Amino acid sequence: MDTIARPADRLVQGVCLQLQAASDVELASALESLVSSAKQVYGNFAPGAETLARQLAACLEGHERTAWCEHLRTLNAADVWLCAALAAGEAKAVRVFERRLGPEIGLALRRFSLSDDQRAELAQRVRVRLLVATDDGPPRIALYRGWGSLEGWTRTLTARLALNAIRDSRGVEPLDRAPDLLGASPEFAALRASRRELFLQALQKAFQSLGHRERALLRLRYLDGVQANALARSYDVHESTMSRWLANARTELQARFDAEATTLVQDDVAVAELLGAMQSRFGQSLQQLFVSELADPTEG
Repeated sequence: MDTIARPADRLVQGVCLQLQAASDVELASALESLVSSAKQVYGNFAPGAETLARQLAACLEGHERTAWCEHLRTLNAADVWLCAALAAGEAKAVRVFERRLGPEIGLALRRFSLSDDQRAELAQRVRVRLLVATDDGPPRIALYRGWGSLEGWTRTLTARLALNAIRDSRGVEPLDRAPDLLGASPEFAALRASRRELFLQALQKAFQSLGHRERALLRLRYLDGVQANALARSYDVHESTMSRWLANARTELQARFDAEATTLVQDDVAVAELLGAMQSRFGQSLQQLFVSELADPTEG
């Protein structure tokens, strides 16, 4: 017969099982205290036992098991809870993130010499990196270890992600040096020789004329490779809404490209060929377009 008193809170029971400490009464007590403290602040949402255990395991990494209880009592319980809920994609936690930590992203990006539109685009890309899991691992928000200011941690990680985004974008082949953008047919070969610059100008002007949300979505989808369902979670909208936003952004870009090309080329047949080339190679065209338009970062 099991004489060990189990924790009353089912979430704590689940975390204990995940941490392989179901019979550790002292650890369960420390976990109950942490969960109780967190619920006093964010009691309207919960991360789930598996996600919370994963977050806590990361916080406990490097500590001897005999020191786990002591270390748990030093953690910023509410912030660990919030980050675990964000890693789980909890919608209410995402709304808290926007209110509390969204402004910190803006503060961190002020260190960089960027236009307002560039800053808005990069801010959304940082949000997605923080909140969306990738093939390489969980969302970056799961890297928070429970000590220090979550606001300060967010600003530091934002600056690091921004620098990485700027450096990564420089590795994309510039559009004006992308020889295969228009295909290999004789017609396109002639077009490259005579009207290539006009094509490039039309595509760049069309993209820049979009709203910052549309530009950010196209960058996230076609440069960063973020799937529509993950984008929907990061924007706190239904997946069907995100699919519609992406389709509208793509359609709007194509329409604006058509208008810009018509103005610049003034040849209906050539414009039709240009639009067809863009539509058939949409993702490739955008990846080559996304050469860094960001200024060199400077400390502010």
